[in-house]
Amino acid sequence: MVTVFCVRSVLAATYHKDLHFWTKSSRSFSFDTLDARLIWHATLLSEQMIDAQKAVSEKRKVKFENPPITGVGFFVSLYTYKTLKEFNMDENSTWKIYLVGKDGIEVPAKKIEPVTITPTETVFYPYLNRWSKAYYVDFPPIDLGNEPRLILRSIVAESVLKWKI
Repeated sequence: MVTVFCVRSVLAATYHKDLHFWTKSSRSFSFDTLDARLIWHATLLSEQMIDAQKAVSEKRKVKFENPPITGVGFFVSLYTYKTLKEFNMDENSTWKIYLVGKDGIEVPAKKIEPVTITPTETVFYPYLNRWSKAYYVDFPPIDLGNEPRLILRSIVAESVLKWKI
């Protein structure tokens, strides 16, 4: 019994360490009303992160798979005003997302896929809450370099997340 508890604790601690390393977040508030314009998190779906998710899903015997990633993938959680909620590949989407790698060029996403938030997603991405909208975002393959950046931009706010890898 103690052994099972220790294995689960070590596995959970390892996963949360990886999640913390590969996840960044930011917020933007209205200066006038202090209302949240944007609260977002993004997890870079690196090989290390995906391996950690596989290990947890195998140990807990749950089915969990990220969609196929053909380039650089992210799991993105987004909260914003209802009037600003459009986040998709449509030209008129309120929010646009870009990845900046080693060469400094802003690369637009090639796919944004909404995710249904289930209890499984809330275990793997504990920053999700009942107001969150979740998405898998896929970018073309690029050289991330050592300090990739993810930019979320709209008419009301711009936010940049930075990794050191």
